[in-house]
Amino acid sequence: MKVEDSYLNDKYIEKITMSHGTYYFFEKFIISEISAGIVFDWAFAKEVIDVANAFYGEDINISYISNRVNKYSLNPIDWIKFFKYDYALNKIAFVSYTDVGTSNILLEKIFIKTKLQKFSTLESAVDWVLDN
Repeated sequence: MKVEDSYLNDKYIEKITMSHGTYYFFEKFIISEISAGIVFDWAFAKEVIDVANAFYGEDINISYISNRVNKYSLNPIDWIKFFKYDYALNKIAFVSYTDVGTSNILLEKIFIKTKLQKFSTLESAVDWVLDN
């Protein structure tokens, strides 16, 4: 379920649309919806990080929800670059609606050093990232 079709539709602070996806900024987390067919790489990730730094400040203390409503590719090794540059997230939640998406998440877990969980609904992912 897309954010625009969910109970979160009127709860985000800002919606930012880029060439590679739409990002919803909330007080304590960001939800991404990457565009269909995109190969999401470090250049795209850095663009989102820069926007998040401008929005939240340099000392970001948030969580990230990847709402995988579209099919796209991701280079999981790019997560190493994220941590190499000392970026950090409280928690990372993946919302997957397909079996293929679930298997991709298992691969990404190898590269991610943050608390990480897979969900089948956006609501359960939000509940988890907000649970201290």
